[in-house]
Amino acid sequence: MEVYQVEHDDIMRLKESDFGKEEQLEERLVRTATVRIGGVELLYISRQGTTKKRKRFDLTALDENGDLVVVELKKGQAPRRVIAQALDYVSDLQNHEYSELEADYEEFLNTEHQHTDEESQSLRKAHSNYFDHDEPLPEEQFNDDQRIIIIGESFDDATLNMADYLRERGGIDVILVRYRVYQDEDQDEELLITNALLPPLEDVSVSKSDESRSAKKK
Repeated sequence: MEVYQVEHDDIMRLKESDFGKEEQLEERLVRTATVRIGGVELLYISRQGTTKKRKRFDLTALDENGDLVVVELKKGQAPRRVIAQALDYVSDLQNHEYSELEADYEEFLNTEHQHTDEESQSLRKAHSNYFDHDEPLPEEQFNDDQRIIIIGESFDDATLNMADYLRERGGIDVILVRYRVYQDEDQDEELLITNALLPPLEDVSVSKSDESRSAKKK
């Protein structure tokens, strides 16, 4: 991919760059308390947390439905074992109650200095505001299901095949996202570009449904 910076009277090609450590990618992704990755809008609730079995994960977030999303970051080619790691985290976090999610969120805001003027708002309220819901979701609707997002510079065929199998046979929403970093010569400008190799299952279902309707019309 060629990326250019276009100015009023000039155009400059940006060179592909790299992060020295996974933590640098993580730092960029948590500049704000919300983000869109791999086609999923996310509200972060935890960073570098641990499961009840003391296993450390990179990031967790909530999607629009209030479901938990585990986000794992890998520099370079994501190893096949990252899927097993993410499944391990998800299986341990699937029983997180709303009170635990809210406690994680409060700690995240304090640790990452993400507090706004509405510091006292609950996780339900923050979630409702961000996703523009008419009313906050009931506590029992949070973490009803889970997703996995794995971000890496590249993925080998074995990892892609494993993720495909879990999606098609198990209905587990494993989203694989490839990232690229570009900088100008003076390193004053930086672009972080992400591309979903395996998009959310809901997007795939809609696409297949559209194809089916199109085929019937023909």
